Amino acid sequence: MLEPDVLHLRVVNKQDHKHVAGASEITTVRVSRFEEAQGLYTEALREAKTELEQARALLGLGAMARRFGRYHEAVVTLDEALALVPDDGGSQSTPTLALRSEVLGEQGVSHRHLDEFEDAQKAWQAQLALGRRLGDAAGECRAIGNLGMVSLLLGETSAARQQLRERVRLTQGPDLESHPRRALWEAIGHARLAMLELTQGDDRLDAALRAAREALRVSDESRDKTAIAFGHGILAIALARHGDVLAAREHADRLDPASGAYSGERTPLMAFCAEPSTEHLAYIQELLGIGAQLQLAETETGYTALDSAVFGGDEHVWAYILAEWERQAGAKAAAAALREARVKLALRKMFQGFFADATSPAQVRQAYMHALHQDASLAEQLDVLKVVPFAAYRDHGSLPRSSEELQVDWPEAEDMGIQIVVFLSYRWREPLKHGGQPDDENGTVFNSVVRAVTEIARQRKMDPNHIAVWQDYACIDQDNDDVKLRGINSLMLFIRCCDVVVSLVDNEREAYCERAWCRAEIMFAELYRKRFGSGWFWWQEEALQNVEMDIDIRSLRPSLGQLSFDADRPLTRFLELQGRVMNVVD
Repeated sequence: MLEPDVLHLRVVNKQDHKHVAGASEITTVRVSRFEEAQGLYTEALREAKTELEQARALLGLGAMARRFGRYHEAVVTLDEALALVPDDGGSQSTPTLALRSEVLGEQGVSHRHLDEFEDAQKAWQAQLALGRRLGDAAGECRAIGNLGMVSLLLGETSAARQQLRERVRLTQGPDLESHPRRALWEAIGHARLAMLELTQGDDRLDAALRAAREALRVSDESRDKTAIAFGHGILAIALARHGDVLAAREHADRLDPASGAYSGERTPLMAFCAEPSTEHLAYIQELLGIGAQLQLAETETGYTALDSAVFGGDEHVWAYILAEWERQAGAKAAAAALREARVKLALRKMFQGFFADATSPAQVRQAYMHALHQDASLAEQLDVLKVVPFAAYRDHGSLPRSSEELQVDWPEAEDMGIQIVVFLSYRWREPLKHGGQPDDENGTVFNSVVRAVTEIARQRKMDPNHIAVWQDYACIDQDNDDVKLRGINSLMLFIRCCDVVVSLVDNEREAYCERAWCRAEIMFAELYRKRFGSGWFWWQEEALQNVEMDIDIRSLRPSLGQLSFDADRPLTRFLELQGRVMNVVD
């Protein structure tokens, strides 16, 4: 029960050690994105000098895959790790056996999510035996709790109840008193006891309610958002079976008790959809039967239950959620929600996978185009990267339109000698004139672009012919609505692909910063500057100026900015939420 966007992984403290594998001290680091974790563990695997170091890196990769719903990938990776840390009954070192215990625990969780209950049981029985042998209270606690759940799924109710009670007892004992995850583990133990009692008929409903309330109370102490959501879900189901449907709906939708409005927190449906399994699908169905709302979106991330289901990758689960969405809100709304979920998934794949090892904009550009060619689902949601060589741009004499076809696909532009790409952020001068005109009759924007890019070339001491620009009017299709939407979906990726962002504010910074689309571009320019050291400049008073403002991404609201067409507001809202997702744990 971990937050899907925040992982607590065993990696090296990067301030003290260069590589994970060669580090003498391993610590727990808060890792906010899939690509960070993948990069750390892939590097660790490359640098590993011993089998123990290799196994530790593989454990990290397997755990990461499992937490992002890639269960088959996790099992294969964890099998490799397990082979490197064998148990011959006595000669292995304690570190080897301790690592084997961790691998077995992760392996069991992956098997359970694949509904391979016997394999999960074998893994956790082996982990429990090792934990007791090593005096590892944490390993013993996790193993016996997981065994309790799989015993329940296998119909071994008496054993399950005994194992889950032992799990709770261990979390309340002195050996785990100071463990940072003690409260989370206790909450999970109570929640699983509640799940067990819910399977035992009306005679055990009071016991189920007590366990569910205790699970929620302790999960609040843990501050783990997914655990809290699970706690509300189990309590909602218990309350509904007890006949208190109104209270059940309050917990199912995370309603504020005082106002009755949605609190904006992660809902049980979001949490269960994020970790698809036959068991969780049953809880999803029961919550929907209570009247849980699918259209709720978590305030912090903007993610819905359908987003979580699509991210989870189980087609059966997300198809069921989609059908329910259509029943609740209509076919048109369901289709729109699915399109948006697929775009969010495409963006996650890019940032969490294909961009993982890219350290420069040139490498990002290469990774971006490679991804579109390799993964057809990405090409359905995102547009190819197009740029306009600066020489052609300058010689054109005005802002080029996409229909004039000055833009060149990447990597063709690279073959032409283009070395850097400049992203141009500016406000359209005549947005309502003749279908929208980005410049005025004096060519104010065009002339500013030419002078700004010429200055970049001068400062970098490079031939302007090696520079290209990305400008929306030329690089996003202005005529084909489907292709245009793919370009807008890709905006945050295009900015990441560029070496420099230039905001053409001239002497109208306030007007520039009020525009919704400019705010979106500011948001990503600042985000990438902080995270990757990307260049960002104002073009103001006929000079390039380093942007020195420290922007709070959370307070920057593109969706509240000025728009010429209010129909664009959902698009700016979408980009705003994606920026919030990327910045949410910084």
